Amino acid sequence: MGSCPFALTIVQALTEHFSVVGVFTAPPKPKGRGHAIHQTCVHDYADSLGIPVFTPSTFRHDDAVNDLKALNPDVVVVASYGLLLPQRVLDIPVWGCVNVHPSLLPRWRGASPLVQPLLAGDDETGVAIMVMDAGMDTGPVLRQTRVPIPPRTTIATLTQILAQQGANLLCHVLPNYLSGCLKPVPQSLEGVTYAPKITKDMGHLDWSDSAWMLLRKIDAFQPWPGTWGMIGGQKISIIQADASIMNEGESLREDQVQNDGGQLGLASGGDASPTIVPWGKSWAIVCGQHSVLIPKQVRSSNGKTMDAEAFLRGHRNDLFP
Repeated sequence: MGSCPFALTIVQALTEHFSVVGVFTAPPKPKGRGHAIHQTCVHDYADSLGIPVFTPSTFRHDDAVNDLKALNPDVVVVASYGLLLPQRVLDIPVWGCVNVHPSLLPRWRGASPLVQPLLAGDDETGVAIMVMDAGMDTGPVLRQTRVPIPPRTTIATLTQILAQQGANLLCHVLPNYLSGCLKPVPQSLEGVTYAPKITKDMGHLDWSDSAWMLLRKIDAFQPWPGTWGMIGGQKISIIQADASIMNEGESLREDQVQNDGGQLGLASGGDASPTIVPWGKSWAIVCGQHSVLIPKQVRSSNGKTMDAEAFLRGHRNDLFP
């Protein structure tokens, strides 16, 4: 059961080592300006191998539950699926439902465990192979592996790394679990944190935050929900950026990215037009904690993506009225 590129890596590994009798994934939905109907990447992959695919929108109805029962699975592997599994679904497989969860449990239980370590400035994350129960990522853990997070890691890079780590760990752990040689261990009651669902409005950049906090948002929220703020009287998306100390021109230090803690500083208000300053051949935005955010690639309100210097050439009067 899975729906996104993270899940695709998992199911690809499973089909190499196990007999996959069915795939559950999100229903096809319209995408893009033409609103053409697209299947998930997991759906496409299963189709290519002739694996039966099921796309329920909920497990509250008997049809989806009966489809799963008819497959008579030994175990269900869940990876970034998106649907809550009620107890009657968890009870169907002989060995239950095993979740590939991209965090070090109990840290970052919930809907967005890939994004939250980047937003929080964590220096490591990992993958947990967990036997699911009715709670939100509260089930006992079979095995975890730790993965360092280098400075300026993007969500795309982290997703790829954790998906491969998760696939490798799952294929190592699953035979031992199914043979009864590996027993799940209850999660610690200490260090529990929650990763809420990401919403579109979370991409708003508040210029009173430190530039390092905003930089973490930019790295974590591309391509969705994206990051944006009001600049020169228009809504501008910041796609890539750097950060520095105001008036010092020094490069961003790794410890600033990782350990500034997201504290708010003094700067222009979050929704107000920010103070723009020249920065070399380009421009920078004054933010909290005497910092500046230095855009590298932006998208203007007309939807055109360009580098920051090109934006300056076309909008100099807006940036420096």
